[in-house]
Amino acid sequence: MNHQEVKVRLFTTTHIPLSQPLPLDSTKLTLSLFDVPWIGSRPIQRLLLFQPTDHLPSFSSLIQSLKSSLSITLQRFFILAGKLVHEEQTGDVVINCSSSVVLGVAFVEAEADGDIIKLIEEKEHDVDAFCQLVPDLNTSKLPAPLFFVQVTELKSGGMAIGFSIHHAVADGRSVWNFIHAWTAACKGGELADSGRQPNFDRRVIKGPWSDEVTRGLIRRVTPNLPVHGIRPQDETYLCILADCRSRLDPPIDDRYFGNCVQDFAAKCTAINLLHIDGLLHTTIAVQKAIKDSLEEALKGSEDWLDRLFKLPPERITNIATSPRFKVYDTDFGWGKPSRLELVSMSRDGAVVLVGAKDGNGVQVSVCLDWSCFDAFESCFFSF
Repeated sequence: MNHQEVKVRLFTTTHIPLSQPLPLDSTKLTLSLFDVPWIGSRPIQRLLLFQPTDHLPSFSSLIQSLKSSLSITLQRFFILAGKLVHEEQTGDVVINCSSSVVLGVAFVEAEADGDIIKLIEEKEHDVDAFCQLVPDLNTSKLPAPLFFVQVTELKSGGMAIGFSIHHAVADGRSVWNFIHAWTAACKGGELADSGRQPNFDRRVIKGPWSDEVTRGLIRRVTPNLPVHGIRPQDETYLCILADCRSRLDPPIDDRYFGNCVQDFAAKCTAINLLHIDGLLHTTIAVQKAIKDSLEEALKGSEDWLDRLFKLPPERITNIATSPRFKVYDTDFGWGKPSRLELVSMSRDGAVVLVGAKDGNGVQVSVCLDWSCFDAFESCFFSF
């Protein structure tokens, strides 16, 4: 499909400092076993599109509100102003929040051509445009920053807020806890000053592994190379991230800021998926995977990365985020977004589920090769 040409011009980058100095005991945080697999992965990239309305303030006023409220919010979520660094002496990868590293969060102001209404309403995603509207956070080398923001004014009216968070420091629940705190601060709500404090202490996750196991996983984290071609007898895999906070012993509450998700894979042969009872085969496979993988959340956790690395990437469908996250409740004070997308999942075989805009359903975004899309659409709407 031919999309409109969208050109984004970045014209100002500033660094948003914390509103107050950090506590002396908050300078360094180690990663948990749940954090390590995401060290070299793509960042979590979210895009919020706002169409022009009477409630949307001027761009300069909007920028000032976002910057001042972000500074307040970073005081509570200070690790996002740090960097991910490798310590040669121990082999650890840690979150460094020392004063020599914490210079603030990069905040990019930009302008763009293009019609925001088309970006909001088009069924087919304009991936090139979406990618330009989120900031580029390089996770391919260390040290690496943890959080970037980009706010773009569209000449046709409306604006976009894009942000990138390093996946090694946060999962989906953590990201939305932060965003909701930021929106509350922007609106001057109670959470700006007196909301529940996030918990960054990785020691609350207790498991049967040693520090050396975690360091071994750090050495193993490398990208998978894609291969193409699936035969009828081949096993295919549906990979889903499950929140383990309530499944731990003892459980931890949703204030925990970090990764506490475990990837489990339901498997089914390609020929069974294409069978008339393919949906039944899939349901049975998912139920079995949940029972085998999540009844004891940390059982075999030291080996789960090895198991995932052995899966052939061309046979994997990944499902990301959750309809439980009320993403369209994100309101900085000028109304809810007209469209929200998880831009970092713009790869073949990715599925994104979020709560629908009207609050009564699920928004499903699917990334497929164009050669497969017509067949997928026909099959999907046949149910």
